[in-house]
Amino acid sequence: MAHRPIETDLQLKNKKPEAKEYRVTIGGGLYVVVGTNGSKIFRWDYVLGTNPKTGKPWRKTFTIGTYPEVKLSEARQKRDDARDLVKSGIDPVQHRQLGETASEENGYPPFRNVAKGWLTTLAGKSKKTSLRAELMVHYLCDGVELDGIKVPGFGDIPTDQVKGKHMSPILVAFEDQYETRRRLLPAARDIMDYGMPRGMVPEDYAPFDRLSASKGFADHVTTSRPAIMLPKPFGELLRKIETYKLGGTRRHLHDRIALKLLALTFVRPANVGMAEWDEFDFEAKAWTIPFKKLKMASQRKEKREVERDLVVPLSRQAIALLMELRKLTGNSCYLFPGFSKADPEVEIGLTEGRLNDALVSLGYQGIHCAHGFRSSASTMLNAERIVINGHQTVRWPDQKALVEVQLDHEDASTQAIYDRGGRLTERADMMQFWADKLDAMRDGAVVLPFAA
Repeated sequence: MAHRPIETDLQLKNKKPEAKEYRVTIGGGLYVVVGTNGSKIFRWDYVLGTNPKTGKPWRKTFTIGTYPEVKLSEARQKRDDARDLVKSGIDPVQHRQLGETASEENGYPPFRNVAKGWLTTLAGKSKKTSLRAELMVHYLCDGVELDGIKVPGFGDIPTDQVKGKHMSPILVAFEDQYETRRRLLPAARDIMDYGMPRGMVPEDYAPFDRLSASKGFADHVTTSRPAIMLPKPFGELLRKIETYKLGGTRRHLHDRIALKLLALTFVRPANVGMAEWDEFDFEAKAWTIPFKKLKMASQRKEKREVERDLVVPLSRQAIALLMELRKLTGNSCYLFPGFSKADPEVEIGLTEGRLNDALVSLGYQGIHCAHGFRSSASTMLNAERIVINGHQTVRWPDQKALVEVQLDHEDASTQAIYDRGGRLTERADMMQFWADKLDAMRDGAVVLPFAA
């Protein structure tokens, strides 16, 4: 149903909710979204700079407020103020998030304000990365309560008064959670680094530099994720995936395709869940996962000068699967599109938790998880052998390092492979071999070595 532009508060007041939310134009890019519950939210769309993910103009939305708390005349004025900021090259969303950037007492803002500003720099990162960062900011600013013990945060302390002693109790609170400590400390340092060039933190002030996420704590013990390592039970898993929720909803179909793609490519589950169509080159038979989406990208960047994307060669089976999926979701940004419950206008991908739930429903709880496809592929590919002139040898030169490169692991051996161009031809051969082996395992056959 079309809705005419409104000009008065009375017209806006009389707008009633409908079966679906709708928008009413006010003018100058300003509009009101009328929700199914009767809510009325003022919003203004604008363009600022270029989206680093797409290379296209970055279209953003500035939420002004809710009627009747914000009247029509006030919304128009806020839109005009925001438009002036955009003309000056300032993002109105970031400008508002920073809020009061200085305390009256000493000229430096509370840590919380700087943290909010730092979060805006994560635009374009994966949803998983953003949510983790938001959680770290919550712990740092608001504290945490574990086992009935409440540890305060330091969000309201001005940045020039923040000390290591404020951070230490939070690290200790996560004594048994190394992964959280490993994320908390870099987040705190990055927030201070964000504020320093903006005059929100004193120059050369680094209160967290002497702290460590590992020193002073018990050694971290890595626990292996459950994974199937043998061809016969792995083939049974593949057969069960083929029949997962047949005749179910589109969501079930997406889950089934995602699990199959995960088995074919053995990338990290988050990379499948957040995969975007513009990352795929079907002529080159390659999927290029951007560096910023790779695990621990910020820490890797500190260790080397080159931000190296991960190129995943695509087998015939992977391409056929993707072509099937493109008929369903090709008009979306993501291969597996979904929407945030917190903000229905924010598109997100498919989560690792959903894939694990699917595997649990197939009867694999504690036996195989979404991340387990990586261990399965690594174990079985590293065990591959061929017979040449009566002698058994590895199927590919530097086989272990080749598999490690495909897993996006880094050490001295994989560095050497990258320096030689990534050995894409051999990796493409390996990925096609793996896809054929999956077909054989799923069909109950055995891939035998051949004599050369």
